[in-house]
This record gives sequence, structure tokens and C-alpha cells, in this order.
Amino acid sequence: MNVKFSLPTLKALILAAIVFAVALSGTVLAQTTEDQNGDAAASKPNSSSITGRVVTQTSQPVTNATVYVSRMNSTSPPRPIPTDADGQFKFAGLEPGIFSVTASAPSYILPPGNPNAVAPNYYRIGDSVTITMIKGGVINGHVTDAEDKPVVAVRVRALMVRDAYGQAASGVATERLTDDRGVYRLYGLAPGTYVVSAGGPSAFSVVGGTAFGGFGPGGRAGGGGGGFGGFGNPSTALYDRDAPTFAPSSTRDTAMEVSVGAGDEVNDVNIKYRSERGHAVSGAVKSAGQGMSGYARSVVTLSRANHEGEVISFVTARGAAFVFYGVANGEYELSAETTLGTDNAEVSAPRHVIVNGNNITGITLTTNPLASISGRVTLEPSRIEQCKDKRQPRFEEILLEATRSMKKGSQDALVLPQFSTAKGAPARNGEFLLTKLAPGQYRFDTRFNAKYWYLRAITLSSPKAVTPAGKLQQTTAAQTIDVARSGIVLKFGSRVAGVNFALAEGAATLRGRVAVSENEKPPQRLFAYLVLAEKDQGENLLRYFVTTTNDDGSFTLDNIPPGLYWILTRSNVESESTLASQLRLPEGAEERAKLRHDGEAAKSSLELKPCQNVNDYQLQLNAASPRASQ
Repeated sequence: MNVKFSLPTLKALILAAIVFAVALSGTVLAQTTEDQNGDAAASKPNSSSITGRVVTQTSQPVTNATVYVSRMNSTSPPRPIPTDADGQFKFAGLEPGIFSVTASAPSYILPPGNPNAVAPNYYRIGDSVTITMIKGGVINGHVTDAEDKPVVAVRVRALMVRDAYGQAASGVATERLTDDRGVYRLYGLAPGTYVVSAGGPSAFSVVGGTAFGGFGPGGRAGGGGGGFGGFGNPSTALYDRDAPTFAPSSTRDTAMEVSVGAGDEVNDVNIKYRSERGHAVSGAVKSAGQGMSGYARSVVTLSRANHEGEVISFVTARGAAFVFYGVANGEYELSAETTLGTDNAEVSAPRHVIVNGNNITGITLTTNPLASISGRVTLEPSRIEQCKDKRQPRFEEILLEATRSMKKGSQDALVLPQFSTAKGAPARNGEFLLTKLAPGQYRFDTRFNAKYWYLRAITLSSPKAVTPAGKLQQTTAAQTIDVARSGIVLKFGSRVAGVNFALAEGAATLRGRVAVSENEKPPQRLFAYLVLAEKDQGENLLRYFVTTTNDDGSFTLDNIPPGLYWILTRSNVESESTLASQLRLPEGAEERAKLRHDGEAAKSSLELKPCQNVNDYQLQLNAASPRASQ
């Protein structure tokens, strides 16, 4: 069978024997229903279960699939269950929480994730999930030596360099040994562009101690940023210390690129093996912080310089020493990650290395502790009659996210990108912990399953300031910082506490469609904006909303605070996720001012009342007074 490795998967899981490749980037559809009061999960018959079905693009069942469910904040491996003859599955006995659901099946893959998607899907108990899988692509060929004899039992590796959307791939590799004829067949490949090589080290190897390392998603009451996995196999094969030979008989710089579509089979990608000895790159991992004591495992990554996501190999080690064999001449980057228990980790900055005909020794990778953010979520119920008996959000089902802000022209995206975001859910008492975050400025977002609630504020309470000794004793009140607007700046080792997400009851929901004539089609890629019309709230970043309209012109905006808004439309080329983040960045003041100006000029106001449902709203593209039925 193929051995497939995915860098994003390894950052989230400690799985040693389950091939769980590229699963989390797929497309999974959630099918849930809400009653008129929005009390969805409370009234569902499978209120402690997640059910669903795995199907092909033609809605035929995938009967040999394995479905995995993973609970956010859990350090346990994903829970697997097979599908039945109809492709159906059921996970019973689940506690409230936020879950990811994915699937794997021989020769099938999940459709590639759209890079412009607003957010990945997460699920809660009571949800019904439809997972659509597609047939993976195939690359086959044979490997021969200089005398045209078959090269037997050599590792052949297909490394994705660009995905189906033309974006740089994030380390997805598939490996298999040739048979006694020198023939290989790599199947279940995601659509994209690949380079194919023979020989060289496995994507994963072990130095001393154990074949397991790394860590899974962190957090007792929160989640961590990215993290490497750590399963592998010792480097013992005959060709592992050779430099890789890329198809047709090349180095990496001149390698042939192979395009693969869903279900495509690309034949005769043959390799003439060069039998060139590779070099060794070795060194040690050194901690600049508390040191590597107790439960400490290091993962060292060798990647191709100036090629984002093109990972050559991982080495996991018990202790400080590491070594890579079979490294070809070229420019590389080395980086290290050391786990220090469930919630803490240290990482090193990338170290540039040039291999040119010799072994490289004595490299020291110095790790620094990653940062964390902690606090709590508070609920503010409403006493308004219209909001009576509405369902409250469960703390365990609230998704919190911290994401590093990326300014135009900034180099932040190049610094530890795998630790630029952290997701988590609060514990039952509302407390949360977000861990494993790289230095930078962070903004926050949240998602929750309660239609009559909205995010009122995100604040940070600073400690009380005490007058220094020798002066008149005074204690000032603790300051409250609006971090929804300012964000939080983290450094290595930062431990920020006291962040509060305040959720308030009274949210409204707006559903409608773009009004067009009977024979006219709605404009494509149209975005609907909702901007608070109250001038004193112009820089309240949590009062700006945007959504894309569907193909039929319909749209939905929910969890909206009550108030008077301007509603307007624009055609944009950016993705919805990009627009939403830009609106809520401190440097987006000019864009927000323009939106308010355009709203006032259009005079397209709409007042939303607490716990109101506005349906069939007719949004006129250039009208003075849109219509709504309520």
C-alpha cells in the first residue's frame, strides 16, 4: 500500500499506524436544522451522537471507508469507525464539544480544500454530516539503473509542490517501494502538481530512543497552534543514503513536474537512477528556556530553502542530537520543535544550510518557548421579553481562535507560519487556554451555536497599578483594553492572562436576497455588508459584518447585535474570509470609514431589534429603501 504523509495532519495528531493523509483539508458538509427558537441541539433525537454518510460525487456509498471523529482539546487520537453497506456511520456517546469529522478509504481522497473558504467545518453533537470523497489520481512508472536493469525495493516518492488551486503545497508526500520489476504505482493522490523521486531518506526517520514523538492538539481548556507529529521508521533501506534521483534522471532543480487530476492515471513517469551518494547534515537541539527535561521530544525538519512547504525529511529524536542522511547538494532550512508536555513547546528559527559536496556537522538549533493566551468566556443574558427562553451557548461548544495579523509587505508570514494560529474551546466553567503561538500581533474570532447571542466585546484586564514605595500609597483601577480593536502582541515565552470574550443575548438574524427583475440574474461574487450607523460606534470593530451572496442572490447574516445599520453591496475579488479579517483590523480604518460614507449616501438603513428574525429581505442594489418582510 501507499504510505502517505501530510504535514498539516502531523501538526495535529499523534498517530503512528493510521494513514490519515490530507484529511482535514477536505470538503465536508454539515446538515443541521434549527427550530424557530434556534434550539437546535437540545431537541435533536441523536443529541449525544454525530451521524452521517460517506458518498462519492455521484451520491453512491463508499462502503470501505473509515470515519474519524476528533474532539477539540482532546489529546487522544481520533476515534475511528467503519461505514456500513450504505456508507452510513454513527458516533454515539459523545460529550458536548467541538468535533472535526473526516474519512479515509483506499484510493479515495477528500476534495481539496478551497483556499478562499471562510473557515473549516466543525461539528457538534446532534449534527448529521455528509462526507463526499473523490477518486484519487495515480502516477506509475519504473526505476532502472544505468544498465537499464530494474532497481528493486527503492523508495519512490511523489511530493506535491502545488495544489489544485495553484497554491504552494504544504508537505504532502506519498511513498512506496518498487517491486521486483522496478515498477511502482502511487495511488490516492490529491489533484495537484508533483515531482517524483527515487532513493534518499524516508520523509520520516528516527534517531535513538523511539519511533514516536511530537504531540497532538494541545490544551486542557483550549487548543494549540500547529505542531509536528513524529512517527517514522528507521533509515535502513539500501538506497536511503543516496541523494534522490528525480524523474526523468535529474536533480530537484531540473525535475520534471507531473500534473494529476482527480481520477487521472499518469503512466510512464520513469526514473533512470543515478546512484549518487548523498551527504549528512547533523547537529544538536539546544533550549534557550527551561531545558529539555521530563517529557521532551524534538522534531527537526529539513526543508528546501525558498520553497514554502517543500519538506525533505523529519527526524525525531529522544535527546538533543539529530542527523539527516542522503541529502543532495542544495540550499535548505533546518528548524526544530521540542515538546514540553501537553501545552508547551519550544521552537527554533529556521537555520539556512548550504550543502555543496560535503557533510555538514556541528549545527546548533536553539529553541525558544512559544506563547500562550488564557482567559474566560462570559455570558450576559437579556431580560427583554422577546429573548425569553432562548437557548444559551454551551461553553464547550464555543470555538475560539487567535490568528496572527499579516500586514502587507510584512515578513511575519515567513516566520514560523505553522504556529500563527491556535484554536480551542473553553472548559465547562468558561476558562480557556490557547497555546503554541509564535511571536506577532494577534486578532481574535469566535464561533458558537446559539442564534440569539452575539460577541459583544473582547477585552484584556491589566493588573492594578500600585504606586512605588516611598510615595503616597495609591492604587489605580485595573485597565480594560479593547483587544478586539488593538489585538495582542506576543513575544517568545509570553503568557497573557485575563482575556475575556463577552457573549450577550439579543442577537438578530437577517435573511434575504438581492432584488432583480424577473428575467435578470443576480450579480456574481456580490458581497453584502452590514455597518453600524451609530457614529460613536464607528471604530467598534465587532459591528462590521460581510457575507457573500449565493448563486441565487440569497444571503444570511446571523449573530448580529441589535442596532441601526447601513446595508450595502459591493463586488469584490477578495475572498469573504479576507474581507472579514480586513474589516476588523486596526489598519482597516480607512475602509470602514468608506463603508460608513457609502451607507449614508445610499440611505439604505435597517434597524435590527433584540432577538429579531428578518426574513425575505429584498436588497436593492441602488435603492433608497430596501424592503423586508418580518
